[in-house]
Amino acid sequence: MRKTRIPSAKARDEDVLFHGLSERINGLYLQLDPEEREGQIMAKAKKYMRDHLGEPLTLEDVSRLTYVSRSHLSRLFRKRAGQTFLEYLTDLRIEEARRLLSEPGIKIYELAERLGYRDWKHFSRTFKDRTGYGPADYRANLSVKPSE
Repeated sequence: MRKTRIPSAKARDEDVLFHGLSERINGLYLQLDPEEREGQIMAKAKKYMRDHLGEPLTLEDVSRLTYVSRSHLSRLFRKRAGQTFLEYLTDLRIEEARRLLSEPGIKIYELAERLGYRDWKHFSRTFKDRTGYGPADYRANLSVKPSE
């Protein structure tokens, strides 16, 4: 039986303090020039996500990096990117998967792991949902040259 770890009171207090300070700092930045600050937050978040596609990424991780709350970063993604954090992350991963599928020799399960998916079946379903093709079919279509 797996034991559930309950955070200590000190850890909870530190988390509350961190989020409170993050909200306050974010509020001060937004008072200076909200549009510019939002752009900086999004640029930093997007760059981090692109650079760490192979890692398990969460809204919490990226919000800590950008010193804003999860809810604020979530609103920024919907406002500025026109999609949720998870939709944006999935699109990045699928875009990279398309690129990698054109390289010969990489196996689907290796590609899935490389892009941060723990389960290659989940990756395959997600890829098919986004592209209309499974990864193997997509790769096969890449190698078929149009007839003249």
